[in-house]
Amino acid sequence: QRWPEKLWIIRHGESSGNVAREAADAAGLGRIDIEERDVDVPLSARGEEQAQALGGPVSHDGPFQRGDLFFWRGHAAIAVDPLRLIHANGYRMAVTYEGIAETKTRVLEQEGSPLLSVRRL
Repeated sequence: QRWPEKLWIIRHGESSGNVAREAADAAGLGRIDIEERDVDVPLSARGEEQAQALGGPVSHDGPFQRGDLFFWRGHAAIAVDPLRLIHANGYRMAVTYEGIAETKTRVLEQEGSPLLSVRRL
């Protein structure tokens, strides 16, 4: 098997849940005041800036290449080739390979989240 020369570990940007946790900690509260499920918590303004700062932009329509990173609200995936990506996905409750076009359509229709950004490191 061929291993990559570099391994990038990427976490989603700061979310409004992170901001709420910091506010709760500062106020000495034991509970975070947010309505959404963790997976549905949107990025904060800072998180959006962090997501945009990663790598160089790629058109949402491609062409894509292995290693391109896809970002939706609260979700990320990585391209394995020009047509497919791999991601941990709540729809199938597993880590799966899925067509890029299929994923973009499904996430928009089922979760109301358009593709926010595609980045190339």
